[in-house]
Amino acid sequence: DKFFANYLRLIQTDILPDGKITSFVPFFIPVSESTAGVPGWADAICVIPYYHYLHYGNEQILKDNLPFAVRHLEYYLSKCDESGLIHIENPFGDWLSVNRYDDISAISQCFLGLSASLISKMYGILKDGENEKKYFDIFQKSKNAFRENYFSNGKIKGDSQTIYALSLSVGYVLADEIKKSFLKSIERADYKLTTGFIGVKHLLPALCEIGEIDLAYKIIKQTNYPSWGYTITQGATTIWERWNGYTQENGFETPNMNSFNHYSLGSCVEWLYSHVLGVKLSEDGGVCISPSLSAELDYARGECMTRKGKVAVEWKLELSKFFVKVECENVDDIQIKIDGKKTTIVEKTNNCIIIIAE
Repeated sequence: DKFFANYLRLIQTDILPDGKITSFVPFFIPVSESTAGVPGWADAICVIPYYHYLHYGNEQILKDNLPFAVRHLEYYLSKCDESGLIHIENPFGDWLSVNRYDDISAISQCFLGLSASLISKMYGILKDGENEKKYFDIFQKSKNAFRENYFSNGKIKGDSQTIYALSLSVGYVLADEIKKSFLKSIERADYKLTTGFIGVKHLLPALCEIGEIDLAYKIIKQTNYPSWGYTITQGATTIWERWNGYTQENGFETPNMNSFNHYSLGSCVEWLYSHVLGVKLSEDGGVCISPSLSAELDYARGECMTRKGKVAVEWKLELSKFFVKVECENVDDIQIKIDGKKTTIVEKTNNCIIIIAE
């Protein structure tokens, strides 16, 4: 809570006069196309406050950061044409993606929409209907521009794992519209990742959203390059900046950019909580437990703090049945939803419920 509140204050301190958010803080180097206003990095001023609120319910974090989020979006809008299409230099794109399978312009358009959407949602939480509508309309305009310029016949420009997962997450496309092309982008990579910093967070949740839960599990279990499992086979005990930061065959990657304590590729951990355990948070403080059950995994357990208190989820597969156990302060305070399965409650107390899903 306090860590991210402080980090947001550092972002506020370093915002540039034209609304650009710097690519890191504290900011201490010259301003350039790669150090400020970069889509995917600058949007932290919108992403962090919104998700901070989901976890902690502190409206003050929204009030403190919305003015800076709006300035950031205004910078984006200053780079848009009349149709809502953004024209901005983006030197990163899906940074460190494998074989550079992405279209930078389409990625930038997605982040324009993401920021507008989150600003609209934050104003909605604060019950400012006028601004909620204003920024939702900006999102809709950005969506229309994306679909007109980058989306046609079920395919998106770039035709990459990242652009399909990202555009679905942002809300520019529907699952049925891109499912076939999305799956082909994974088949082409022999069911391994091509995602970089931007796409890796969205890939596994997007696969679950289009109903490909088993595939999501198969990908996270991969041990061939590039994959999370591959880094483990090479001796990783932390999250690396690169999939091949060190290999037993070739040693270390370039020392200029080869961190062995880096967050981005570890963003799959959010999926472990939100989909494997199924802990999903809503703006009104609600908690829904909706695990993505798959025979690709026979056991999962974890816990986290929510606005409803500590929630622990455990599930296991035995004899073709899933046994799901949820523990919390009051099970009647949370929603439990298991899609596509016949469910039976076998035990329930005030703070524990056990369900069979088959």
